[in-house]
Amino acid sequence: MRRHLTCPEAIAALRRGKVVEQLLALEPHNHEPVVRWLSVSSRGGAFGVTLHLVHDPCDPTFLDLSEFAPVNEDEDVGEGTEAGRAADPEEALHIATQLGAASERWVNEFVVAEEYRDAHGWS
Repeated sequence: MRRHLTCPEAIAALRRGKVVEQLLALEPHNHEPVVRWLSVSSRGGAFGVTLHLVHDPCDPTFLDLSEFAPVNEDEDVGEGTEAGRAADPEEALHIATQLGAASERWVNEFVVAEEYRDAHGWS
């Protein structure tokens, strides 16, 4: 089964009020493993791009990235940092590409956990 959304599918999902997400990297931060991922959602008549930088527990039984502890101690779990805001979904996805997103790697909300699992090779 196909996992990734095409750019038009991601735009359509956003227009329907759905969230799209993308795993950017598993990388070290201050010598600790972290996960960097983006979410794009409709908020208050605009589309927000949120960057999440969270500690990687490296546990194949714990895959819900929104529950991982944020690197920034001032952030709440799952909150992330707003990295951009746009009037339309096309512009929001463009902002996301400037943050490292690939146009054909978007997934529906929560599917990013499968991307994380596969990036670790736990499938």
